[in-house]
Amino acid sequence: MSYAARMAAACAVLCATLGCSSTKDTTSPVDTTTHTTAPSLDDFAIVRSVLDDQAFGAATDGTNILVPFNTGSFRTGAGTPGTQLISQTAVVGQALTFAQNRLDVGSAAFDGTRYLTVFQQGVNDAASDLYGQFVTTAGAASGTPFRITTTGNAPVVFNLIYGSGGVYLLTYSRGEFRPAAGDSIAMSYARRIDASGTVGPELLVGNLGGASAAAFDGTNFLVIYSLGGTARQLRGRFISLAGSQGADVGISAVGPSVSSPMSLAFSGGQYMAAWGDRITADSFPNDSALFVQAIATSGTPLGSPTRLATTSATAEISNVISLGSNFYVNWAEADANEFFTSRGALISPSGSVVSGPRTLFAPDTLTTSVFTALMPVSPTRALAVVNRKIHGQWDVFAKFLTLP
Repeated sequence: MSYAARMAAACAVLCATLGCSSTKDTTSPVDTTTHTTAPSLDDFAIVRSVLDDQAFGAATDGTNILVPFNTGSFRTGAGTPGTQLISQTAVVGQALTFAQNRLDVGSAAFDGTRYLTVFQQGVNDAASDLYGQFVTTAGAASGTPFRITTTGNAPVVFNLIYGSGGVYLLTYSRGEFRPAAGDSIAMSYARRIDASGTVGPELLVGNLGGASAAAFDGTNFLVIYSLGGTARQLRGRFISLAGSQGADVGISAVGPSVSSPMSLAFSGGQYMAAWGDRITADSFPNDSALFVQAIATSGTPLGSPTRLATTSATAEISNVISLGSNFYVNWAEADANEFFTSRGALISPSGSVVSGPRTLFAPDTLTTSVFTALMPVSPTRALAVVNRKIHGQWDVFAKFLTLP
């Protein structure tokens, strides 16, 4: 599976991002509730250009919201990363833009004083690296970009989160040459970054996978990642605020290949993970079974994973968020024409489906596919960062939803 392609151009070709071999899981419980009618596709536009625009997340200071994005060309593989500040009704000021990259969208988090955004720079894979930029609550650059990685090999940002005490954690992947394979293999890494911009050493989280997600429980970070090779599995690695690696724990069953992007959230004393396992019966290596799993702060899975009901086997996780005392999971799935719809379900702390699945966003007369990422703004409301393919081109919109 090309996880880098998912982050760079998932809105264009989801099928190119799936396709690892695994064993289909048919033992987990499945929720079969039908979905409800989808709302309108947007409240206002965040990024619209003559190129393809994409965004997969956001961060908030409690008032306004910073959205990292990329504007580029899927044909040339080059794009311009940036950030746009928005309120709950409109864009605020002008976008910040940075040096070109290989369509990496980046990520952002807020530390109580400033935002930090991390993104790839460089259009040559061998020479591209990750950089950070602090951003004020007014959306302006604070200082200059600072370098985070120094090894090149096209690193791709997966998650940037803020913990406490001025400490961020960044997770990313990059290629590492493996003589046995005769090629570079994607590996999962993490780095501690403090609020002054001091970057900690590179931490190897997992081999032969690439994708990762992270959350903070008030004491430690937990990074979930896909383990490749013969012992294929979704696993988790604890990292302290000081940047020390702790226990490495298994989350999913050994064997199925984690073929979908993953997400992790923390609320009410426990984590909730969401991911997809590759379905081997699929002849076009695109299909995944989607799951959620509650995890204790010790790393122990709580109960069994719950399989999400999808109307199509071509599906991938977008993200999972805390929502009041529950969690909410959002995913994308394709119809027979490979047009994508965004769906979601409310998940209890134990990992069972409380309500849904429901359709969050569906194609309309102008839009052929929709991908979204959610960010909670209250116990009952979330911002949806909506990627819409309109007349063959992707643009990014904001929609505030009342959930579930």
